[in-house]
Amino acid sequence: MEIIEVSRMINDWLPADFDIPVAASREPLAAVNLELVNLDLTTVNIDGDSTHERLVAIIYCHFEVKMNHAVIFRTNLELELHADPNYCLNSKSIGICNAKLSKVTLVDGKDSFIKDVSTLANGILPSPLKGLFNVAMASTSAILGDEIVSGMTKYLSLYNFGNQQRIVDYHQKDIEDKIIELTQDAYFRYQLNMVEFEEKLFSDYGKKIILREGKLVFVF
Repeated sequence: MEIIEVSRMINDWLPADFDIPVAASREPLAAVNLELVNLDLTTVNIDGDSTHERLVAIIYCHFEVKMNHAVIFRTNLELELHADPNYCLNSKSIGICNAKLSKVTLVDGKDSFIKDVSTLANGILPSPLKGLFNVAMASTSAILGDEIVSGMTKYLSLYNFGNQQRIVDYHQKDIEDKIIELTQDAYFRYQLNMVEFEEKLFSDYGKKIILREGKLVFVF
C-alpha cells in the first residue's frame, strides 16, 4: 500500500481539535487547544539501514490559548512525529506504536498573535497576586528569582516579552503527551472492514504490517 494513500485516508479524517491542560497550574487558568489540520506521511531509513524503516508524519496544526474566554495567543505549528506501523491481532485494527514527537516548529502565519495579558490578569488573579504580577511586568527576575509565586503567576509571566517561541516551548511537553495519547487511543485506529474481501482476508490470516521500500506491506 502506497504511503501517499495512507496520508489521504488520514487527511480525510482531519481537521480535528483537542484540548490540552496547562500542566503548571492547578487552577483552571487557561484553555489550550490544538487543531490538527493536515499531514504529510513519508518513511525514513534508520541509521542508513534500508531494512529498518519508520513512518514520519509532518503534521500542520493551529495552536490557541484562551484566558477568561479571550484568545491571548494563536499561532501555527509543524509537528514531526516518528512511529512504527502496528497491526493488532486481537482487535483486527491498524495503527501506530513507538511514537515520538521529535520536533515542534513555530510556523509564521498571518493570524499569529500574542496579547498583553496584564489587563486580563487583574480580573483573574487573586488579590494577593495582582501586585506580584505587576512587579513581574516591570522586572521578570522578581517572578523567576527567589520569590515563591503561584503556578498561575509564573504562567502569565511567559507573555511578558511577546515571545511566541517561549510559549510554544513551555507547552511542548503537553503537546507531545497529547499526541502520544492519541496514538494509543483505540478510537483512532483503523478497524478492518469485514465486508471488504481483502480486509477480511487479512483479518483472518494476516500476521503483521511492515514498511518496505517506502510502502506499507501486509504480511501473512
